Amino acid sequence: MFLTWPRDEWVVYLSTSFGIQILGFILSTFVLHSEVCFDLFGSITFCLVALESYDSSSLVSQIATLLVIIWACRLGSFLFFRVLKTGGDSRFESIRSSRVAFFVAWMMQGVWVVVTLLPVLIVSMNDALRLWQLILGIFLWGCGFILESVADAQKFAFKSRPENAGKIIR
Repeated sequence: MFLTWPRDEWVVYLSTSFGIQILGFILSTFVLHSEVCFDLFGSITFCLVALESYDSSSLVSQIATLLVIIWACRLGSFLFFRVLKTGGDSRFESIRSSRVAFFVAWMMQGVWVVVTLLPVLIVSMNDALRLWQLILGIFLWGCGFILESVADAQKFAFKSRPENAGKIIR
C-alpha cells in the first residue's frame, strides 16, 4: 500500500531543517567565524524535525522519536566535544574561506537530516507495524548505536595520539 503524505508535513519538515541550517550558517559565519557548531546544529535539527513528526497516540512514533533524540544527542555531543578538543573540523579546511561553499555545506546538512529521517517520518504516520517488527527495529537501532559509539571512541583515541598523525585507523 502506498502512503499518502500531506504536502503540509513536507513543508514543515523541510522548512524547519533548512531554517535551522540558515540560522547556524549565520551564527557560524558572522558571529563565531568558525564551524564549531556545525554538528551541534545538525543534531538539534534531527531532534526538532523528529519531534514535529511525533504522534503521542502512536507507540511506534513515540519509540522512533525517542531513539532519534537519544542518537542525535550522543552524536552531537561527541562531535561538539571533538571539535572543541581538536580546535577545528578538517572537513571545512578547503571551504571555510568561501561563504558560498560554506552555505552549501549547511544546506546539504539540512537535506541529510530530512533524508536520514525519512524512515522515522514515515513510521510516525503509519502505526501498522507488528510487534516483532518494532522489536527488530529497536534491536537493530541498539546494535547500530553501540557500533557507532565504539567506533567513534576508538577513532578519537587513535587520532589523539601524536604518533598516529596522518595514519588511518585499522
